[in-house]
Amino acid sequence: MLIAAAGIQAPPGRRDPRLHDLRHTFTVATMLDWYRDGGSMQVQLQLLST
Repeated sequence: MLIAAAGIQAPPGRRDPRLHDLRHTFTVATMLDWYRDGGSMQVQLQLLST
């Protein structure tokens, strides 16, 4: 599995993250960065969809 190969492990008692979880975390963090920088979200969203 890709996540195991990357050495990503969940804390004890939690399930390992799924690839979708990592994708969601990346997207939210990226959008927050754009928002804080004052960028146009409508223009930037096209970058995430590709």
